[in-house]
Amino acid sequence: MSVELKEQQSESASLVAEADSALQKVLHGSDDVNTEATDLKAQLDKLLAAYQTRESQFTATVAEVKEKYSSIIQEATDKANNILAAAQKSAEESAKAVAESLFASKQSAAEALKTTTEKNNKLVADATAQAAAIQAESAKERAAWEAEKASVADIQKFKPVVKVNVGGTKFTTSLTTLCRFPNTMIGTMYSGRHELVQDEDGYHFIDRDGTHFRYILNYLRSPETFECELTGAALKELKCECEYYGLKKLMFPYTPLAPFKTRDVANESIVVSQDQHGIYRVNGVPVRRCKHCGLGDFAGNSKIKRGGYYDDEVDYIPHFDLVVEDRGGVVYKTQPSVTSLAVCAESDQMEGKVRRNHILSLEVSRAKSTNEYCAIQFYVYCYLNFDLK
Repeated sequence: MSVELKEQQSESASLVAEADSALQKVLHGSDDVNTEATDLKAQLDKLLAAYQTRESQFTATVAEVKEKYSSIIQEATDKANNILAAAQKSAEESAKAVAESLFASKQSAAEALKTTTEKNNKLVADATAQAAAIQAESAKERAAWEAEKASVADIQKFKPVVKVNVGGTKFTTSLTTLCRFPNTMIGTMYSGRHELVQDEDGYHFIDRDGTHFRYILNYLRSPETFECELTGAALKELKCECEYYGLKKLMFPYTPLAPFKTRDVANESIVVSQDQHGIYRVNGVPVRRCKHCGLGDFAGNSKIKRGGYYDDEVDYIPHFDLVVEDRGGVVYKTQPSVTSLAVCAESDQMEGKVRRNHILSLEVSRAKSTNEYCAIQFYVYCYLNFDLK
């Protein structure tokens, strides 16, 4: 419809232009004025008729467009109103649901708070009652202990020197020695709270095997330096007696590691074992640790030279501490070590040959191939025999 209007407007503009041209001719004094006037009047009438026709068409077109878009606008307005009403209703419903949920949450929180408060009050009451019961029981036990202490005060008072008869074997020791560890069985026996039978010679009789009791007394006298050379069945008997007197964990604190195989610096297979004192040995010889380089030697006293070393360079275990740790063991402080060995690579006061032997043995332990090992052996031979600088 808009395209037709544009065409009509264009045609009207053309007619107006023709009329204007005719008027110009009149104004400039054309000879045939009447003819021109007649033509002009005809054209004007034609223009007026065309204009009226177009105006009526335009009016009809405008009415048609207005009617069409009015229905569209009304439809859009209706939809917008419906959407607005639905949104308002949804908002009201949501607000109502939120209010209801908030109210329910408040009620639930209030109930939970009430329940928690009741539980806490109950726990406090129970704890208070238990504390009071414990205090009462403690007071009762303390009173009983005080009563026992008062009752046993005169049961038996030991002299500083004590005579003990263990299964027929007689010993003489001090009360201080027997009570060195008061929480053990033997410490409790001589605490003064128990009456021990005495014979006519003043010996307290203990109905146990006295064969190994001297080891127990030696440990009580000097636990720091105690050593036991027993093995096999005799050692088992001693441990049984130590268990009775409550001293086993004190006298034998180590759980020996099962014997294991490893290799020395010469790649020879050796077996390392641990005794009941925690000392690691190879063929019965205690392994001596080097605190500086980590090696452990097991040469034996027959091969030891002055300064704590020996010329044979194969009786070494490389990285001894790591070898033990990898097998779940522990190297205790009681493991022997050598002072000169501990400062092998630092002391300038060590004898030259001794120092060279140990340092070169370290290099041998680090060799990774046969050729390197042979080269080091040749260098050691030349160094020791020709005094190479």
